[in-house]
Amino acid sequence: MKRKHHYVPVFYLSGFTVDGHRESPLWVLDTEEYLWRQSKPSAVALKKDLYRVDVPGFEPDEIENTFMKIETASAVVFREIRKTGSLPERPSKDFGTLMTFIAMQTGRTPWLLNRIAKPLEEMHSQVFEAMFGDRDELQGLKRGEDYWLELSQNHRVGIVLSVIHLLVPMLFDRSWCLLEARDGPFICSEHPVGLKSKVTLPPVFGPGFGMTDTVVTMPISKRFALQGEFQELPPTFRASLQHVAAINSDTARHAGRFLYASSKNFLWLNRKGRIESGDTLADAWKEFRSEK
Repeated sequence: MKRKHHYVPVFYLSGFTVDGHRESPLWVLDTEEYLWRQSKPSAVALKKDLYRVDVPGFEPDEIENTFMKIETASAVVFREIRKTGSLPERPSKDFGTLMTFIAMQTGRTPWLLNRIAKPLEEMHSQVFEAMFGDRDELQGLKRGEDYWLELSQNHRVGIVLSVIHLLVPMLFDRSWCLLEARDGPFICSEHPVGLKSKVTLPPVFGPGFGMTDTVVTMPISKRFALQGEFQELPPTFRASLQHVAAINSDTARHAGRFLYASSKNFLWLNRKGRIESGDTLADAWKEFRSEK
Protein backbone atom coordinates (compact mmCIF):
# COMPACT_ATOMS: atom_id res chain seq x y z
CA MET A 1 0.00 0.00 0.00
CA LYS A 2 1.32 3.42 -0.97
CA ARG A 3 1.89 5.60 2.14
CA LYS A 4 3.63 8.66 0.70
CA HIS A 5 1.03 10.69 -1.17
CA HIS A 6 2.17 13.38 -3.60
CA TYR A 7 -0.21 16.33 -3.60
CA VAL A 8 1.68 17.82 -6.57
CA PRO A 9 2.41 15.01 -9.06
CA VAL A 10 5.98 14.09 -9.91
CA PHE A 11 5.28 14.14 -13.67
CA TYR A 12 3.91 17.68 -13.34
CA LEU A 13 6.84 19.05 -11.30
CA SER A 14 9.24 17.46 -13.78
CA GLY A 15 8.09 20.06 -16.30
CA PHE A 16 9.67 22.77 -14.18
CA THR A 17 13.14 21.22 -14.08
CA VAL A 18 15.97 21.94 -16.50
CA ASP A 19 15.63 18.73 -18.53
CA GLY A 20 12.14 17.52 -17.59
CA HIS A 21 12.91 14.33 -15.64
CA ARG A 22 11.67 13.19 -12.21
CA GLU A 23 15.21 13.01 -10.83
CA SER A 24 16.34 16.33 -12.36
CA PRO A 25 17.36 19.22 -10.08
CA LEU A 26 14.47 21.40 -8.94
CA TRP A 27 14.85 24.67 -7.05
CA VAL A 28 12.57 24.93 -4.00
CA LEU A 29 11.81 28.13 -2.08
CA ASP A 30 10.53 27.72 1.48
CA THR A 31 8.45 30.87 1.99
CA GLU A 32 8.39 30.40 5.78
CA GLU A 33 12.14 29.91 6.19
CA TYR A 34 12.95 32.27 3.27
CA LEU A 35 15.53 29.81 1.94
CA TRP A 36 16.25 28.27 -1.44
CA ARG A 37 17.43 24.68 -1.75
CA GLN A 38 17.85 22.14 -4.52
CA SER A 39 15.79 18.97 -4.56
CA LYS A 40 14.03 16.83 -7.18
CA PRO A 41 10.36 16.27 -8.13
CA SER A 42 10.17 12.82 -6.55
CA ALA A 43 11.31 14.17 -3.16
CA VAL A 44 8.96 17.14 -2.65
CA ALA A 45 5.23 17.90 -2.29
CA LEU A 46 4.34 14.71 -0.47
CA LYS A 47 2.79 13.79 2.86
CA LYS A 48 2.26 10.46 4.59
CA ASP A 49 -1.30 9.07 4.34
CA LEU A 50 -2.70 12.41 3.18
CA TYR A 51 -5.67 10.80 1.38
CA ARG A 52 -5.97 7.61 3.43
CA VAL A 53 -9.57 6.71 4.35
CA ASP A 54 -11.25 4.28 6.73
CA VAL A 55 -14.51 3.40 4.99
CA PRO A 56 -16.13 -0.07 4.97
CA GLY A 57 -15.86 -1.66 1.56
CA PHE A 58 -13.01 0.58 0.39
CA GLU A 59 -9.26 0.11 0.48
CA PRO A 60 -7.41 2.69 2.64
CA ASP A 61 -5.60 4.02 -0.44
CA GLU A 62 -8.71 4.04 -2.69
CA ILE A 63 -8.64 7.84 -3.12
CA GLU A 64 -4.89 7.96 -3.70
CA ASN A 65 -5.22 5.27 -6.36
CA THR A 66 -7.98 7.27 -8.06
CA PHE A 67 -5.80 10.39 -8.07
CA MET A 68 -2.94 8.37 -9.57
CA LYS A 69 -5.18 7.22 -12.43
CA ILE A 70 -6.09 10.85 -13.17
CA GLU A 71 -2.39 11.78 -13.02
CA THR A 72 -1.50 9.01 -15.49
CA ALA A 73 -4.09 10.25 -18.00
CA SER A 74 -3.08 13.87 -17.39
CA ALA A 75 0.60 13.12 -18.05
CA VAL A 76 -0.32 12.02 -21.58
CA VAL A 77 -2.34 15.20 -22.15
CA PHE A 78 0.45 17.41 -20.81
CA ARG A 79 3.02 15.76 -23.06
CA GLU A 80 0.82 16.45 -26.08
CA ILE A 81 0.32 20.10 -25.05
CA ARG A 82 4.07 20.61 -24.67
CA LYS A 83 4.71 18.84 -27.99
CA THR A 84 2.09 20.66 -30.09
CA GLY A 85 1.86 23.99 -28.28
CA SER A 86 -1.93 23.77 -28.31
CA LEU A 87 -4.78 22.69 -26.03
CA PRO A 88 -6.99 19.65 -26.65
CA GLU A 89 -10.24 20.27 -28.49
CA ARG A 90 -13.35 20.67 -26.40
CA PRO A 91 -15.38 18.71 -25.48
CA SER A 92 -12.89 15.88 -26.05
CA LYS A 93 -11.86 13.32 -23.44
CA ASP A 94 -8.43 14.96 -23.19
CA PHE A 95 -10.03 18.35 -22.51
CA GLY A 96 -12.10 16.76 -19.75
CA THR A 97 -8.96 15.21 -18.28
CA LEU A 98 -7.27 18.62 -18.28
CA MET A 99 -10.20 20.28 -16.48
CA THR A 100 -10.31 17.45 -13.94
CA PHE A 101 -6.59 17.84 -13.29
CA ILE A 102 -6.95 21.59 -12.66
CA ALA A 103 -9.83 20.92 -10.25
CA MET A 104 -7.83 18.19 -8.52
CA GLN A 105 -4.79 20.44 -8.05
CA THR A 106 -7.05 23.12 -6.61
CA GLY A 107 -8.90 20.92 -4.16
CA ARG A 108 -6.38 18.40 -2.88
CA THR A 109 -3.52 20.59 -1.65
CA PRO A 110 -2.88 20.83 2.11
CA TRP A 111 -2.91 24.64 1.80
CA LEU A 112 -6.53 24.80 0.63
CA LEU A 113 -7.66 21.94 2.86
CA ASN A 114 -6.33 23.73 5.94
CA ARG A 115 -8.00 26.99 4.87
CA ILE A 116 -11.33 25.16 4.74
CA ALA A 117 -10.85 22.86 7.72
CA LYS A 118 -9.49 25.39 10.23
CA PRO A 119 -12.63 27.61 10.36
CA LEU A 120 -14.80 24.50 10.68
CA GLU A 121 -12.66 23.20 13.55
CA GLU A 122 -12.77 26.60 15.25
CA MET A 123 -16.54 26.72 14.94
CA HIS A 124 -16.99 23.21 16.35
CA SER A 125 -14.61 23.98 19.22
CA GLN A 126 -16.56 27.13 20.09
CA VAL A 127 -19.86 25.23 20.00
CA PHE A 128 -18.34 22.52 22.20
CA GLU A 129 -17.15 25.11 24.71
CA ALA A 130 -20.54 26.85 24.75
CA MET A 131 -22.34 23.56 25.36
CA PHE A 132 -20.00 21.89 27.84
CA GLY A 133 -17.59 24.53 29.11
CA ASP A 134 -19.43 24.94 32.43
CA ARG A 135 -19.16 21.27 33.41
CA ASP A 136 -16.42 20.09 35.72
CA GLU A 137 -15.62 17.00 33.69
CA LEU A 138 -16.57 15.58 30.34
CA GLN A 139 -15.04 12.26 29.42
CA GLY A 140 -11.83 13.02 31.28
CA LEU A 141 -11.55 16.64 30.08
CA LYS A 142 -11.31 18.95 33.07
CA ARG A 143 -12.34 22.58 33.31
CA GLY A 144 -9.55 24.94 32.36
CA GLU A 145 -7.72 22.47 30.17
CA ASP A 146 -6.98 23.48 26.59
CA TYR A 147 -8.65 21.40 23.93
CA TRP A 148 -9.23 21.47 20.20
CA LEU A 149 -11.69 19.58 18.06
CA GLU A 150 -10.29 18.32 14.77
CA LEU A 151 -12.09 17.03 11.72
CA SER A 152 -11.68 13.32 11.14
CA GLN A 153 -9.46 12.09 8.31
CA ASN A 154 -12.52 10.85 6.43
CA HIS A 155 -14.16 14.27 6.77
CA ARG A 156 -11.04 16.04 5.47
CA VAL A 157 -10.79 13.74 2.46
CA GLY A 158 -14.52 14.29 1.89
CA ILE A 159 -13.87 18.04 1.68
CA VAL A 160 -11.20 17.43 -0.97
CA LEU A 161 -13.57 15.36 -3.10
CA SER A 162 -16.42 17.86 -2.69
CA VAL A 163 -14.24 20.77 -3.84
CA ILE A 164 -13.05 18.85 -6.91
CA HIS A 165 -16.63 17.82 -7.78
CA LEU A 166 -17.89 21.41 -7.53
CA LEU A 167 -15.03 22.93 -9.53
CA VAL A 168 -15.04 20.73 -12.65
CA PRO A 169 -18.20 22.23 -14.27
CA MET A 170 -17.08 25.79 -13.41
CA LEU A 171 -13.77 25.18 -15.15
CA PHE A 172 -15.51 23.62 -18.18
CA ASP A 173 -17.57 26.80 -18.61
CA ARG A 174 -14.48 28.99 -19.02
CA SER A 175 -12.63 29.87 -22.19
CA TRP A 176 -9.00 28.71 -22.00
CA CYS A 177 -5.84 30.12 -23.51
CA LEU A 178 -2.41 28.47 -23.64
CA LEU A 179 0.28 31.03 -22.79
CA GLU A 180 3.80 30.50 -24.07
CA ALA A 181 6.82 32.03 -22.35
CA ARG A 182 9.81 32.33 -24.66
CA ASP A 183 11.80 34.91 -22.71
CA GLY A 184 11.60 33.56 -19.16
CA PRO A 185 10.31 30.46 -17.36
CA PHE A 186 7.03 29.97 -15.51
CA ILE A 187 7.28 28.70 -11.95
CA CYS A 188 5.13 26.28 -9.93
CA SER A 189 4.05 25.91 -6.31
CA GLU A 190 2.43 23.43 -3.96
CA HIS A 191 -0.91 25.13 -4.79
CA PRO A 192 -0.39 25.95 -8.48
CA VAL A 193 -3.91 27.11 -9.40
CA GLY A 194 -4.37 30.87 -9.05
CA LEU A 195 -7.65 32.79 -8.89
CA LYS A 196 -8.02 36.57 -8.93
CA SER A 197 -10.72 39.12 -9.58
CA LYS A 198 -10.60 41.61 -12.45
CA VAL A 199 -12.73 44.06 -10.44
CA THR A 200 -12.25 45.51 -6.98
CA LEU A 201 -14.09 43.51 -4.32
CA PRO A 202 -15.13 44.62 -0.80
CA PRO A 203 -12.39 43.86 1.79
CA VAL A 204 -14.29 40.96 3.36
CA PHE A 205 -14.95 39.21 0.05
CA GLY A 206 -12.62 37.12 -2.07
CA PRO A 207 -13.00 35.85 -5.64
CA GLY A 208 -14.86 32.64 -6.36
CA PHE A 209 -14.48 30.19 -9.24
CA GLY A 210 -18.07 30.81 -10.31
CA MET A 211 -17.73 34.60 -10.44
CA THR A 212 -17.69 35.99 -13.99
CA ASP A 213 -15.05 38.71 -13.53
CA THR A 214 -12.30 36.33 -12.45
CA VAL A 215 -9.17 34.84 -13.98
CA VAL A 216 -7.86 31.32 -13.29
CA THR A 217 -4.20 30.62 -14.01
CA MET A 218 -2.10 27.49 -13.80
CA PRO A 219 1.43 26.84 -15.07
CA ILE A 220 1.73 23.75 -17.27
CA SER A 221 5.53 23.72 -17.43
CA LYS A 222 8.36 26.22 -17.38
CA ARG A 223 7.36 27.14 -20.95
CA PHE A 224 3.54 26.99 -20.88
CA ALA A 225 0.72 28.19 -18.61
CA LEU A 226 -3.08 28.19 -18.73
CA GLN A 227 -5.40 31.15 -18.37
CA GLY A 228 -9.17 30.70 -18.08
CA GLU A 229 -11.91 33.34 -18.14
CA PHE A 230 -15.65 33.51 -18.78
CA GLN A 231 -15.06 35.76 -21.78
CA GLU A 232 -13.74 34.48 -25.11
CA LEU A 233 -9.95 34.07 -25.24
CA PRO A 234 -7.60 33.20 -28.11
CA PRO A 235 -6.54 29.53 -28.04
CA THR A 236 -2.85 30.46 -27.80
CA PHE A 237 -0.93 33.59 -26.90
CA ARG A 238 2.74 34.51 -26.62
CA ALA A 239 3.21 35.97 -23.16
CA SER A 240 5.26 39.15 -22.77
CA LEU A 241 7.86 39.53 -20.04
CA GLN A 242 5.30 41.51 -18.01
CA HIS A 243 2.67 38.80 -18.46
CA VAL A 244 5.07 36.02 -17.46
CA ALA A 245 6.09 38.01 -14.38
CA ALA A 246 2.41 38.58 -13.50
CA ILE A 247 1.56 34.85 -13.82
CA ASN A 248 4.57 33.96 -11.65
CA SER A 249 3.47 36.51 -9.07
CA ASP A 250 -0.01 34.96 -8.98
CA THR A 251 1.57 31.52 -8.56
CA ALA A 252 3.71 32.82 -5.69
CA ARG A 253 0.74 34.55 -4.06
CA HIS A 254 -1.21 31.29 -3.86
CA ALA A 255 1.85 29.17 -3.16
CA GLY A 256 1.07 27.74 0.23
CA ARG A 257 4.57 27.21 1.64
CA PHE A 258 6.77 26.05 -1.26
CA LEU A 259 7.63 27.40 -4.71
CA TYR A 260 9.28 25.28 -7.40
CA ALA A 261 11.40 26.51 -10.32
CA SER A 262 13.97 25.35 -12.84
CA SER A 263 16.25 28.18 -11.70
CA LYS A 264 16.17 31.31 -9.55
CA ASN A 265 16.34 33.50 -12.65
CA PHE A 266 12.60 33.74 -13.25
CA LEU A 267 10.60 36.99 -13.34
CA TRP A 268 8.00 38.31 -10.90
CA LEU A 269 6.31 41.63 -10.10
CA ASN A 270 6.99 43.48 -6.87
CA ARG A 271 4.32 45.50 -5.07
CA LYS A 272 5.07 48.50 -7.28
CA GLY A 273 4.47 46.44 -10.41
CA ARG A 274 8.14 46.32 -11.37
CA ILE A 275 9.79 43.20 -12.74
CA GLU A 276 12.36 41.58 -10.49
CA SER A 277 14.50 38.44 -10.61
CA GLY A 278 13.47 35.37 -8.65
CA ASP A 279 16.56 35.47 -6.47
CA THR A 280 15.06 38.53 -4.71
CA LEU A 281 11.77 36.84 -3.88
CA ALA A 282 12.84 35.25 -0.58
CA ASP A 283 13.87 38.62 0.86
CA ALA A 284 10.66 40.18 -0.45
CA TRP A 285 8.58 37.52 1.35
CA LYS A 286 10.49 38.17 4.56
CA GLU A 287 10.03 41.94 4.31
CA PHE A 288 6.31 41.59 3.52
CA ARG A 289 5.63 39.36 6.52
CA SER A 290 7.66 41.53 8.87
CA GLU A 291 5.30 44.41 8.06
CA LYS A 292 2.21 42.47 9.09
